[in-house]
Amino acid sequence: MELQTTTQANTTPKESVEVASMNVIDHALVLFGSAEQTVRWLKTPNQALAGVRPWDYLDSPAHVERVFVVLNRLEHGVFS
Repeated sequence: MELQTTTQANTTPKESVEVASMNVIDHALVLFGSAEQTVRWLKTPNQALAGVRPWDYLDSPAHVERVFVVLNRLEHGVFS
């Protein structure tokens, strides 16, 4: 799965981040299997994000991409 980071002509930067964040959350739901596990992961500080909660990183395109990379690494068994 690849994160869609392109914007459409009528989309604001904030809307683009929101859409990308929803894509990350959807990916996490599939990976973790439940909303409860997904919320727990999103709200737990993550070493791969310098101790920041993934939820707090859903604020800019670059941060959303980093969260997506962490999810992809987890999906493929890369935990460091």
